Amino acid sequence: MSADPHSAGRGGLVIRSRLGVRFVPAEIAASVTWLAGVVPVPGLVPPAVGIAVADDRVATVISIGEEPGTEAIVCEVDGGWVALTGARVLATGRFDNASDGSDCVQWDGEVIESIDLRGLMIAAETAIWRARGMRDEGSRP
Repeated sequence: MSADPHSAGRGGLVIRSRLGVRFVPAEIAASVTWLAGVVPVPGLVPPAVGIAVADDRVATVISIGEEPGTEAIVCEVDGGWVALTGARVLATGRFDNASDGSDCVQWDGEVIESIDLRGLMIAAETAIWRARGMRDEGSRP
């Protein structure tokens, strides 16, 4: 983590989940909060697990790990809200950019990839449509 707040770098969170260690940029991470409860939604399949109210916003809950007792990372993506659960926050602050010019940051001597939140959303939507298609096929005469 960079000690000089004026140095080149990016603000955000470093997290650990089943995706590995990832960087969540401050540009998309609105907050880290506890969810009062996740409401299951018929038709959702993992990694989407339901919806919840997080910081007065209704968010789709996406499970990215199994870390017990963790907070949700509330993110804005394409005008909607997503709450990432099951990840452990390892560090917060401003992190040096990776020297290779990529979208990565440096933390604890390692190069950390940014989380692909759009990719997670696409995977969740694909899983929902696949499950819906399988269900519809099974109900045809």
